[in-house]
Amino acid sequence: MIEHLNLILDLIVITFAVMLSFISWIAYKKSHLKSVLFLLLAFAFFIVKKALENIPALLPTLQKDYIEVGVTLIEVVILGLFFVAIAKKGD
Repeated sequence: MIEHLNLILDLIVITFAVMLSFISWIAYKKSHLKSVLFLLLAFAFFIVKKALENIPALLPTLQKDYIEVGVTLIEVVILGLFFVAIAKKGD
């Protein structure tokens, strides 16, 4: 039961991240600000992260250790992109 709820919530998060990515893409096309591009990339990596987290539910034979390392690396990239987006001057 909890696993199904977890999957449903992850799908909601992915949908929200897709919408935020789309909004960021539109904002980037209008403004050409690099900070918005970094936000777009962060949201896109967030989608990839959530998809990777759910691979074991779809493919239980896959080793979870490698997926966990990949997810953690993506989290570091996301945090870095958010930092750069915030710290970037209006460029």
